[in-house]
Amino acid sequence: MTTHDVPNSVPDLYETGIQFLDALVSNADLKAQFELEDNMKAEGARRYWEAKMDAEVNGTQGDLVPQKDLIRENILRVADKVREFLDADKARLEAAAAAKSKFRRQSPVAKVLSQLTAPTVAYIGLKICFNGLEIDRATAPLAMAIGKAIEEEIIVGQFAETEAKLYAAIVKAFTSRSSVHHRRVLKAAIQRHRPDLLDANEAKDGTHTQVGLVVLEAIITATGLFESDVVREGKNTRDIIRMSEVTRSYIIKRHAIAQYFIPVYTPTIIPPRPWTSTRDGGYHGVLAGKHAVVKGKNRDKAYMAELRDTDMPLVYEGLNYLQNTAWCINKPIFELMDKLAFNSTLGDLPDVAKEEELPKLEYPDDRSLWTEEQVARFKEWKQRSAAIHKSNFKKESQFSTLNIVMRTATQYLNYDRFYFPWNLDYRGRAYPVARGLQPQGTDWQKALLQFAKGRPYSDEARYWLAFHGANCKGETDEGVKLDKSLYETRVMWVIQNDAAIKKCAADPLAHTDFWSEAESPWMFLAFCMEWTRCEKLRSAGLPAQTYLAPALDGSCNGLQHFSAVLRDEIGGKAVNLTANEEPQDIYTEVAKKLIAMLTEMAKEEPIGVIETEEDEGTKKFKLCDVSMARRWLASGKIGRNLCKQPVMTMPYGSNQNGIKGQMLKAIEKMNFNFPPLPWTDKPSDGFSECQFLSGCIWKAIGATVVKAREAMDWLQNAARIANKAGVAIEWTAPSGLPVKQFYEDRSMQRVQTQFLGKIYTPHIIDMRKEPSLSKHEQVNGISPNFVHSLDASAMLLTVVQLGRQGVDSFAMIHDSYGVPCDQTQLLWDDLRAVFVEIYQNHDVLTDFRDRLIASLPEKLKEEVKPLPAQGTLDLDQITKSDFFFA
Repeated sequence: MTTHDVPNSVPDLYETGIQFLDALVSNADLKAQFELEDNMKAEGARRYWEAKMDAEVNGTQGDLVPQKDLIRENILRVADKVREFLDADKARLEAAAAAKSKFRRQSPVAKVLSQLTAPTVAYIGLKICFNGLEIDRATAPLAMAIGKAIEEEIIVGQFAETEAKLYAAIVKAFTSRSSVHHRRVLKAAIQRHRPDLLDANEAKDGTHTQVGLVVLEAIITATGLFESDVVREGKNTRDIIRMSEVTRSYIIKRHAIAQYFIPVYTPTIIPPRPWTSTRDGGYHGVLAGKHAVVKGKNRDKAYMAELRDTDMPLVYEGLNYLQNTAWCINKPIFELMDKLAFNSTLGDLPDVAKEEELPKLEYPDDRSLWTEEQVARFKEWKQRSAAIHKSNFKKESQFSTLNIVMRTATQYLNYDRFYFPWNLDYRGRAYPVARGLQPQGTDWQKALLQFAKGRPYSDEARYWLAFHGANCKGETDEGVKLDKSLYETRVMWVIQNDAAIKKCAADPLAHTDFWSEAESPWMFLAFCMEWTRCEKLRSAGLPAQTYLAPALDGSCNGLQHFSAVLRDEIGGKAVNLTANEEPQDIYTEVAKKLIAMLTEMAKEEPIGVIETEEDEGTKKFKLCDVSMARRWLASGKIGRNLCKQPVMTMPYGSNQNGIKGQMLKAIEKMNFNFPPLPWTDKPSDGFSECQFLSGCIWKAIGATVVKAREAMDWLQNAARIANKAGVAIEWTAPSGLPVKQFYEDRSMQRVQTQFLGKIYTPHIIDMRKEPSLSKHEQVNGISPNFVHSLDASAMLLTVVQLGRQGVDSFAMIHDSYGVPCDQTQLLWDDLRAVFVEIYQNHDVLTDFRDRLIASLPEKLKEEVKPLPAQGTLDLDQITKSDFFFA
């Protein structure tokens, strides 16, 4: 008889399970956490059913999860049937032509359907069916609705093609969740400007019905989602379309599952489960295992298997220190914010008060009858209406965020401590799972939180608390940028303004001018209150504790990493990798180079307006470079603020086109308009000016951080070679996390429609094909993803080093690190030591290159270029740089 030993892990697992059940019965905190997670799940389900009811009221059930799944899964099948119909009609025509028959005209239905792609026709048909088939519907009206929707799609598509600029302007001005409003605007524009499109495409209701019947037949025969029937009503009969029982059953079951897809994640009231494997960590109860340690990669089975097999103790250790940080609500800040929220924008609180829509102008439909005054008034009305609509749309999102944050803060107000489960993105960047109230939020969100564990208010803690206050203040009334000043200047400003700080803490609403315009107003107010409380106890000779986290921020951190990788002495100095006596400000440096470049350009003789002719015969004008340079210099707008975002985003993949968009937003925020260009009497919208300057800024940045640009160019070239081989790009971050960049293109056919006036671009996945690379995204993504894996490692390894020395509270945001005040000097020292150690012990680009070459076929290996030459930067200087992280 064969005997089998029972593995030792079985009784261990059994014992662990019994211990857990005992704890659940006896541990009130664990039981309360289970109930809390049940509520998170239930709240997500409540919101799901609320959205479902809204969809049923509005006739948009096709946007719900089960229906969208069914559309995605069946659209290609329906498209094949549509093609069969069109192919049959084409064959009929060819046969008729061969027989010299007089019936050689394309059928009216084929004429309509052939104007759209088959997937577009299939999508519209499926969407109309799902939007209206919760109940049985008569066949003819349903078919007519499909036919009319297809006609509408054709007309709008033609309008978008022939009137591209007007169409783009409408989309930009009236983008909204209200598809009905969008549809109304588009229809009105077509009626006013291109009524010929309506005439050319106008079909009789009979044709609408015929088109719809063909599409309905394709849907029914290809999918089985719906079925036709004849029902008797008294002496009469009626043709109907109904949802099949299989479909109805699927939707019911899918709703039952989908309602739990998105719980409303909030903090835990006991420490989260420590991460020990890819799925074992975070929440305790019904949400346990809901998140992987690396989010967003569940479909990549090979990568998830690699994660499971990879020994990465530092990753788990760092995450566990982060999520073991105990937090609580800053009650004085909450009490004030609770009074102001939804009613005030003080301190940059979200503005959620919507403006009323302007009443419509009662003008004749025929514009030729309008007076000049009416035309001018209409233009003004149109611009103002668009601005109101855009503003109100933005405020909807702001209201939602404010509501979630304040509700969560209220819910956790009376807990002594709570915690945030954390996980990573695939580059290794760490994030709290909860959204809304969390320590990586905006200024006002972060101000609501403080560490639950107080630390002694020692002289060292006092110094760093003052340092923190100055950083939050940002700029003084005299124009001194405290967060860019010497340390002594920052601390002395707080000491010198002690009286004003204490008045502000005692009565914030009476001293709003002191705190509400600060760089980080709500965190500055939190500092004022903390400083006042601690100083009062200190003055009385009593012990005090502080609960705030001074933040040390990297100086353009992406460029810091690239400069360190290639030992760039020029770029390194610009981003404070050297022991500078004064803080270096790369944004100002780039602005100076830009002004110098434009000044030299402006010395040349201008040739004025350059005229070109487009393909359509229309003329296009632009100013010469010399005139543009003079135009920008005369504006007085070139400075640090204009250059900051282009410099910050450059290491993360920004290009000249992206820079142009950033500058357009910057001058809009400044409320600045250029004077009219020579060929028009209207103020310039800045597009031409920003298009010109984007190239100049690009050159100025490249002249400041030469090696970073070289590294980015090398990485993008490497991605192009990997694209030739069709392979993912993989590397190991210094933290030990495997990183895989594979932007997937599963033959995704984008069905670009204007369905119901709403631009809708569903992803149709043909699962019959093997996934392939999205080559464009692979090239554009490699530089930001690589540098993010580096900054993520630096942060996580710094947390590990500090955690091993007893630090147990962390406020970390990628390139902004915070710990308790009395431990900030330790953070200051260790974050520098960790950064230096990473690049002294890891040749990250060489490792990346070797891994890439190993993944390539022999014929492509020689195409991988040598790495850019290294400079002479001494990494040890970083440990002496005050302004590396400050």
